[in-house]
Amino acid sequence: MRTFLFPLIAGALLIAPAAHADIPMPGNWAWRFIAGGPIVGWPAVDDRGRLYFTAEDRFLYALDSEGVMRWRTDLGRRSAGMVAVGADQSIYVVLEDGRFLAINKDGRLLWEIRLARDEQLPPVILATGTVIVSDTTGRVVAVTHAGVQIWEIELGESLSCAPIVNFEKRVVFGTVRGNLVTVDLSGRIIGRRYVGDVPSVVAPYPGGVLVGTTSGRLIKIQTDGEPAWRTDLGSAVADLVVGTGAEAYARLDDGSLAHTSASGVVTWQANPTPATIESVTAADGALVAISGGSLAHIKRDGNLSWQVRLPSSPLLAALSGRGSATVSTGSWVTYSYPIDLEPQGSWPSVRGRVQATGVPPGVVVARPAGSEFSDSFDYIYLSESLRSPFENDQMTGLREIAGRQAGGGLAGSYPYVLDLCEDVAGAPYYGSVGFDRGTTVSRSGRSLAISILGTIGDLYTSRFLLRLLRAEEAVDIQVEILAALSELGTGSDGEAVRTVAQVIASDSIRTPSDQLALAAVTFLEAIYTYEGGFLSADGVLLLTRIMSGPYGRSTREAAVAALSALSSVE
Repeated sequence: MRTFLFPLIAGALLIAPAAHADIPMPGNWAWRFIAGGPIVGWPAVDDRGRLYFTAEDRFLYALDSEGVMRWRTDLGRRSAGMVAVGADQSIYVVLEDGRFLAINKDGRLLWEIRLARDEQLPPVILATGTVIVSDTTGRVVAVTHAGVQIWEIELGESLSCAPIVNFEKRVVFGTVRGNLVTVDLSGRIIGRRYVGDVPSVVAPYPGGVLVGTTSGRLIKIQTDGEPAWRTDLGSAVADLVVGTGAEAYARLDDGSLAHTSASGVVTWQANPTPATIESVTAADGALVAISGGSLAHIKRDGNLSWQVRLPSSPLLAALSGRGSATVSTGSWVTYSYPIDLEPQGSWPSVRGRVQATGVPPGVVVARPAGSEFSDSFDYIYLSESLRSPFENDQMTGLREIAGRQAGGGLAGSYPYVLDLCEDVAGAPYYGSVGFDRGTTVSRSGRSLAISILGTIGDLYTSRFLLRLLRAEEAVDIQVEILAALSELGTGSDGEAVRTVAQVIASDSIRTPSDQLALAAVTFLEAIYTYEGGFLSADGVLLLTRIMSGPYGRSTREAAVAALSALSSVE
């Protein structure tokens, strides 16, 4: 192990860049933003380049890529510093009092729940929209993107660090007893492995997970649960960043940064005594924020590429896309610096929602395939009931699912319950009978299945219902689908409104249905609330078509009221 110290002059970090630095030094900051108080925790960045963070003044801020504040929302309570962005661009915030908030991309509250019995840990947000929330007591709860609880389990141990999703699409928890507990996305505990020390941080890692411990060890645990290697770093591990080629950067409690190879060998350690490294990002080496008031780039070989002074001491630095680094400081100010660097690593990615959510880049966290559960007695029972040609059997299976849903008892069965309900709801278009209509699915069964999907569905369900709406010919089923979509929200960036507008256009030239038109108005109001933003041209067209269409007076008045209300929202 090679250790180097950043030279100090009168207590300040004043290192000149190397004569032939590979990465040019950043110039002056491109923009700065002053919040109403010190920034709390890590920010999150969405796919549009918007930056979200909370401050001591209790506000959640949204800045665009130019540093202009688009909106701010009063949370009413200090944030615990956990901000995450979901696949549907909803923003999730954990407050100090244990409340968990979902806010739409326009800054308006979607829903809030109080799940934590103790200190809440950072949430895991899946590509399906499912949010997995845990607290330090070991209670784990999954809710849909619409805020409906779908399962709850107890791990039986207190947790010591934030959970992550590994490359095998499993959620991994570290406990105070020194265990790694692995849970699948349906809420089944599928593994428990003692690692010998209390985990302080866990990261996804090729072929397994990487565990940093409170005793200063770094351990690679393979997929089969066996340790591949252990390395002693000398101080508790505060943060882990996995770079390109499975190299790892471990930020330690003593303020230093250790670099390890894929085989666990410590190749160098940076210790800017008496200052400390506050944050690290993998970027053609490591980009680090140093408490003494500097931003520095360390090359993969451990040599300093460059170091620049900052106007105030940084709390964290994150690359917000190619060409810029966002630096939060202790003086309420956020700076953006032009930097010729881009994120390079597999954990955490500083691009988009991955940084704060726990989903590794390159991993599509979707529902498990039905084959994973094909040997389960419960799956066989429900599958046979729902695919039976007899209406009584179909309704028995659906009522069983509805009963579990009401009690939040879908742990272990949630993914295949959704698949099976989609089979029934989509028949004969997308369901188990395909297009051959070899099995008759009752109209009442389809209606109940659609209703269940509207309550417990995920983002994939929303897309399925939109496809079904395009194919569906029965008006009463179209109304059921619109009601389900109104409950779910879509996150489809306009696709849903365009689809519904097409359905109404077809309806208005055949036998107009007031019930369908009213369902479309309700849908548009719900989607506006869910997705935020302004009333799109497609939305205006939809309401205008209903206003001027061959519908009853009350239906046309509902469209006028909706157009007025949605157009006047600031």
